[in-house]
Amino acid sequence: MTGNRIGQPCFGTVEVGYLDLLNRLGITDEMVAGHSYGEYAALHAAGVLSRETFLKLSQTRGRVMSTACAAADGAMAAVTATREELMKRLNGVENVVIANHNAPKQSVISGSKQAVRNVVDSLNVAQIMARMLPVAGAFHSSLVASAQVSLPYATA
Repeated sequence: MTGNRIGQPCFGTVEVGYLDLLNRLGITDEMVAGHSYGEYAALHAAGVLSRETFLKLSQTRGRVMSTACAAADGAMAAVTATREELMKRLNGVENVVIANHNAPKQSVISGSKQAVRNVVDSLNVAQIMARMLPVAGAFHSSLVASAQVSLPYATA
């Protein structure tokens, strides 16, 4: 699972580069926000995390996420349905959660690979668009909870 180990620091480097470019162009932010890894970038953009701390956290997060993903056979899938409809369809389904609610009719589910595949198949049979995502693990689910325990808190 080198994808997380390498990907997270790469994301951090790209985020720093974009922030530097915006600053050189004279574009400043009035507010920042982020989801998941994007929260780290937002904290750096807001000045809460120094560049060094942000990049060190990116490296550490990549390492612990890689370890957490290697310990579980997880997957994610995109689903085109309202959150309410998806919640109804997941009622009673074990090992699958709504990981992200991205838009009124677009969410991402996460969980054990077989359980997510089963949900995708059942949704497609019901003519609800769902497709597996090419990810390294079941992000935003209990299958990667060990990463939280491993990730140290840092200060700027």
